[in-house]
Amino acid sequence: MAGDDRVIHWPGERAPRPMTAPGDDKDRASGQAIDWLILLSEDPEDQERRDRFEAWLRADPAHAEAWSVHARSYDILGGATAELEDKWRDAPRFERLPPASSPARAGWRRRSKRLVMAAAAACLALLVAPQAALHLRADGITSAGEVRRLALPDGSIAILAPESALQWRFDGSQRQVRLLKGEAFFDVVHDGRHPFRVLSGKAQVTVLGTAFDVKLRDGGVKASVREGLVRVENLAAASPAKAELRPGQWVEMQWNGKTERGVQQPSLTASWIKRRLMVNDRPIAEALDDLRPWFSGVIVLTDARLGARHVTGSVDPGDPAEAVKSLVEVHGGKVSRITPWLLIVS
Repeated sequence: MAGDDRVIHWPGERAPRPMTAPGDDKDRASGQAIDWLILLSEDPEDQERRDRFEAWLRADPAHAEAWSVHARSYDILGGATAELEDKWRDAPRFERLPPASSPARAGWRRRSKRLVMAAAAACLALLVAPQAALHLRADGITSAGEVRRLALPDGSIAILAPESALQWRFDGSQRQVRLLKGEAFFDVVHDGRHPFRVLSGKAQVTVLGTAFDVKLRDGGVKASVREGLVRVENLAAASPAKAELRPGQWVEMQWNGKTERGVQQPSLTASWIKRRLMVNDRPIAEALDDLRPWFSGVIVLTDARLGARHVTGSVDPGDPAEAVKSLVEVHGGKVSRITPWLLIVS
């Protein structure tokens, strides 16, 4: 019994069916995962609810697999593209619920489950195909929390940040790599006859021999230099922009033509390689975006006002949960770890 005098039928604790096929077990785990998404979003701080969820999660590897799939899809609902709008726009994501004793609560739960299932299916369709294509295209790729060092054919070194992908082409006439996703640091072997070029989205970075970092963002690209000289060109803007960077300088070019420049200690370039994430007067929401690739689950921000507040500091992305707490607690934010795979920031 819960404190509101209603009986909760916890997912996975109902009487089992007499006989099941393997597909039935998978479908049941998927349905239970969606039930848990709804229950946990109703009241993330209910300790009994969290304990029962943890027990369900440990009971069967299929439960953990189903949870991972649907939790990621649920998180995407808040940032889904317009093509999904008809499936997610009414989703009750942390909305005020009808009273527990109200008949509307049962209807809310049924509607929630239908919407989450529809949105999950649509989100997965959008996610799985591009991810499979990325694996086929990439010569080097990393998963959540993984940093990978790659030796390129010319002897240069590329270090991939978590959830990043790189493709390269080296022949007698060119040295070219393409950052398909995420962020990478390059330590380039000098070759005066063959410039080293990095294509990232709609930008091109050209060097002869240097050490620099390139990060692909949704709306543009950021480049910063540790050693040497780098030329960055935005090929997408109506009036193509160029910038030459020396050690310690950085530039962020947006595809709409806006450009921002700054300076920092050269040693801070790609500090993530040493598991330090530098945040300098940036909105919390942006800082959380930088931490997401380091976390193997889902980080959900429920308060837009908190996300808009600016923070400055240095955190360890290798411990994402603690890093998130360090960033938000200064502004009164709170982090609830529902499972090893779900952080809710409120």
